[in-house]
Amino acid sequence: LRQVDLSVSAGQIHALLGPNGAGKTTLLRILAGLATPSEGTARIFGHDVARQAADVRRLVAVIPSAVLSNPTVQSVGGEMEGEMGQWCDVDAIAREALA
Repeated sequence: LRQVDLSVSAGQIHALLGPNGAGKTTLLRILAGLATPSEGTARIFGHDVARQAADVRRLVAVIPSAVLSNPTVQSVGGEMEGEMGQWCDVDAIAREALA
C-alpha cells in the first residue's frame, strides 16, 4: 500500500473497489488489527492498529466474502465468530460505528 489516506466519520459507509492485487484485503487486515503496517499509522475508534491491535480486534469484525457463502459459519444472537477465533458482538460494533 502506498499513500492511503482514508477518514470515515460516524454514520458513513464506504466500499473498497479495485482489481485483484490492488491492496483492498491488505488495507482491511491492517485496519482490523490482523496485519501490521510496515510504516505509517492507522487508527480505529482512536486505537492505534499496531500498538493496540487487541483493542482493535474487539471493535472490528472482518467477514471475507468467501465466509458469507460458507454454511459452517455460525451466527447466534447478533454475534459472529471472527477470523481470530473470538466472538464479537456485531450489533454493538455497528451501533458504535454509526453513533
